[in-house]
Amino acid sequence: TLYQHATAIRGATQRAAKLTEHLYVFSGRKPQQAESPLNLNQIISEMIQLFKSVFGEKIQFFLDLNPALSQVTICPILAEQLLMNLLLNARDAMPEGGSLTICTDNVILPLGALSTTSENKTRPYVMLSIFDTGVGMSDQITTKIFDPTFTTKKFGKVHGIGLSTVAAIVKRYKGQILVKSEEGQGSAFHIYLPV
Repeated sequence: TLYQHATAIRGATQRAAKLTEHLYVFSGRKPQQAESPLNLNQIISEMIQLFKSVFGEKIQFFLDLNPALSQVTICPILAEQLLMNLLLNARDAMPEGGSLTICTDNVILPLGALSTTSENKTRPYVMLSIFDTGVGMSDQITTKIFDPTFTTKKFGKVHGIGLSTVAAIVKRYKGQILVKSEEGQGSAFHIYLPV
């Protein structure tokens, strides 16, 4: 019907717009919306109801948000993309359902906590952590997940550049990512953004 065609066109347009946003992230161009200090808890609170309705009852959400969370300077659109891609990745890892926990906290990273360089010294960061009870990943897969050409999805399935986008956003704001995962034991993504 005409309505179904219009709906399909609208969906294709929205997907194209999202892809364009992803490409802007990779190209390093300045986002349309100004960067400003914001509280990640606010972004999470605004988006969580949407994700609960989209993910359905098979996935349970748990929040552990520090009420005294420090602010980070980031474009709000990119902050939303960061959270969205992490949550969609967690959902895809739990095809039979499970639990998804979102945590935020203020942390001070000691020298060499995330890398072997002296770049991080002791500095305050905001930590955003996403835990899922999904299928988990081997060490071999974990080392490739931020490569935009890598996917674990079967041929013919739609796959995006979600985790690559996450890595690009974190790099843009001089943050760090730590991933812990075991096959059959779920995954934990820890994002550290400078205060």
